[in-house]
Amino acid sequence: MKRTIIILTLIGGILGLFGGACNFTGSACLAGANKAINENSNSKQDTQEIEKSEEEMKDIAMKGVLGGFFALIALITGPVSTKVHSKTFSFILGLIIIICSIININSLNIISGLVLLAAGILACINVFFKKE
Repeated sequence: MKRTIIILTLIGGILGLFGGACNFTGSACLAGANKAINENSNSKQDTQEIEKSEEEMKDIAMKGVLGGFFALIALITGPVSTKVHSKTFSFILGLIIIICSIININSLNIISGLVLLAAGILACINVFFKKE
């Protein structure tokens, strides 16, 4: 079970990091493309539509950064939770992985969040099989 927790947190953490980077760069590219299209188009968008579009892209970019950060936390926390001998501390680390997975799901990194959720649940279940 320890190997499974480590493998799932590695997979989920790496997917979360790449997903966060893709959200960030994709939204920046889309915002730039929107500006370029608007400058060279015959039918111009009004300023409010452009600002609304830029705000949406900023929100997606910040979600990507937040998801990537919490994926990194889960990436570190997963292997540590299998090495710690204290049951309560190991359970807390499992809960941290679950919280990171929920944040990744909310940050549009759904697959990463689901993989991390499985790892967090396994880490919490693993506590009951540990010996003090």
